[in-house]
Amino acid sequence: MDEIVNPGPRLPCSWCRALKWKDETQGMCCSGGKVQLPNLEPYPEPLHSLLTHQDPLSEHFLSTIHDHREKDIRCGIYPGIKPELISQLQKSLHEHDKYIMDFKAAIDSVPKDQKEFKVIINAERKPFGEHKVLMRSYRIMERDGEVCHLLLFRNLLNQFLVDMFAKIESERLNWIRQNQKKLRNEEYIHLKDAITATDGQLSELEIKIRPESIDEVICAELPDSNIDPALYEIIRTTMIHGPCGHINKSSPCMLNGKCTKKYPRCFWKETQTGEDGYPQNRRRSPENGGI
Repeated sequence: MDEIVNPGPRLPCSWCRALKWKDETQGMCCSGGKVQLPNLEPYPEPLHSLLTHQDPLSEHFLSTIHDHREKDIRCGIYPGIKPELISQLQKSLHEHDKYIMDFKAAIDSVPKDQKEFKVIINAERKPFGEHKVLMRSYRIMERDGEVCHLLLFRNLLNQFLVDMFAKIESERLNWIRQNQKKLRNEEYIHLKDAITATDGQLSELEIKIRPESIDEVICAELPDSNIDPALYEIIRTTMIHGPCGHINKSSPCMLNGKCTKKYPRCFWKETQTGEDGYPQNRRRSPENGGI
């Protein structure tokens, strides 16, 4: 028999009343009172009754809740799903979902005699009244006197948590990418402070970072197919950008007639250290021994 672990009682957060165990960090729910969101209203019917076991179809709905998101089910061709349940959910969405209501309004605005038209969906725009930013950790916490809607969704909650984790990581990595100059400037300041504190010589650091040292670690050239045909084939099929530029102006990387990834890159006979901290890796032309 598996051992049952009792983590002890949960105590409410002094700012947002979220119930947490003693070892959970103070700021994980509301960032120390910085985040304050209004209580969520009960879901519209029949979703509220389905989630709270007040509908005869509740157990059927909850046991297949993850499947209800799939395209085949929405089209009504997935076996085992009760048609009356799909009809109820579809009717509720059409009556209460702001995204669907905006979409229907856009369709209805098209003249009936117009056979061809486009409906453009902008992922960055939100319907009026919708939250643009959602504090994910705030909404998954339990609070006395408040229904935590997300915890009612069983398997769908697990997928939501994974999706939100991926979204948070993407936003974090995107911030690092967009703020490279600020981050590197900060590192330069620390480096100068360290050299000053130890009376070190900057020339000694320059000696250590030589182009030859970079070439030993990083190569921006195709390997010789005669020497290593397997590596050559892997790089040729998975690591070469393009074609783009004037050869393929419809490539996804093209913007205003230029490649957003800055291809094609210039040829360099030798690796050069860049002023912005990025080296210009050796990329020899065929005339200079490149492949």
